[in-house]
Amino acid sequence: MNLSPDELVGLLAAHHGRLIDNWTGLTDEQWSCPSRNARWTVHETVRHVADAMEATAAGVADRESRFSVDGFDARTTPIGWLAGSAGESPSRTIERFAAAAETTRDLTGRRLAAADASIRAMVYGPVHWSVGVVHAFWDSWVHERDVMLPLGLPANSTVDEARLAGMYGLLMATLPARMMEQPFTVEVRLAGPDRVVAAAHDRGRCAGWETDATAADLAGEVGRVVDALCGRGDPVAEVLPGSPALLSAFGAHMASEPG
Repeated sequence: MNLSPDELVGLLAAHHGRLIDNWTGLTDEQWSCPSRNARWTVHETVRHVADAMEATAAGVADRESRFSVDGFDARTTPIGWLAGSAGESPSRTIERFAAAAETTRDLTGRRLAAADASIRAMVYGPVHWSVGVVHAFWDSWVHERDVMLPLGLPANSTVDEARLAGMYGLLMATLPARMMEQPFTVEVRLAGPDRVVAAAHDRGRCAGWETDATAADLAGEVGRVVDALCGRGDPVAEVLPGSPALLSAFGAHMASEPG
């Protein structure tokens, strides 16, 4: 999936704007409802998204953040981050997110236009700096569904958002192969955007891409696939019948994580 700097920034702007519109329309009662993550309410989930966006904005700006990723553990670190916004009002949470999202989009556009190829450290190893931006998008795309679906509200998405979330979600699913130093390649046809996406791991390197293939190893609806691959919704084996053991193992692993 190749996006120009303007196209990626436009995708992020559409996503961020929809999140803000969705959250602004929630009632006090809805803010207190459980999210799809049983450990968090709707507001706690949105606070996490705002925290992650502030951390992303700091990363793109190459500055320190109050959200330390040293020793990051996805099962516990986001919970610790929430302590900093305890008692915060929903309106303040939205303000924090909006400001950090705008900074992220502005700096992302500038750095991509300048062909900045800097490498930064992430939890899973050194990567191109823009991977952090895409990771934050994927995280908030999933959490949008965590908030909207339990409330009986539509979790809308543009086609390009679904393509990017699907490709990155599948790329994340190669991490067990990386940890086990096991070569691994899989292609999945995603219904919704109707694209075939692929992910692979070999000798410590992970890659994800879209292909022009007409057939794929597996097929499933994009929202259900992304959900399953991060431990939500139906099991991976139901969403992607015949799925490789590594994909199923990853879904089971992620099921214990709060964010």
